[in-house]
Amino acid sequence: MAHRLFTYGTLMDRDTMEGLLEHKAGITRPAILTGYQTYPSAYGYPYILPVQEGKVEGVLWSDLSDEDLLRTDEYEGLLDENPMYFRKSITVDVDGQPVEAWVYIGIPEAFTDVSVDFEPLATKEIPDNVDIYTLVDFLNDTLKDDGLLFRVKKKGETMTISIYKV
Repeated sequence: MAHRLFTYGTLMDRDTMEGLLEHKAGITRPAILTGYQTYPSAYGYPYILPVQEGKVEGVLWSDLSDEDLLRTDEYEGLLDENPMYFRKSITVDVDGQPVEAWVYIGIPEAFTDVSVDFEPLATKEIPDNVDIYTLVDFLNDTLKDDGLLFRVKKKGETMTISIYKV
């Protein structure tokens, strides 16, 4: 049976997916999952949870076999003693069309049972076209008490952002 899988983290990468499956992966298309939001984890990879106004952008993989799905289950730890995800059938939007697919959803207790606080240190709304210097000023104002200093150096078409511990 052919399966579709919506991915939003490390499995969006073709090389990662093909290395996991040990064969060429199927077709991918950009997709959007509404009603969920992506969160960072202390482990370095994202997870999603249901959020009414949420939206997750990702990749839809098509034509995955039962064996492929088992491999992704193993990769996401579904077979572990204390899994961090569960797999659920959902509907994603692909070019304005609803498409049924599987997705891995985080188990909140698995990600919140760590000594990391994800509350923001500071929040400031800025226009999406803000210049980098305004952003650096915000970072400096926010993190100066933590002993961090940000500097930007522009050289031709590139910029270097440096962070110093002061």
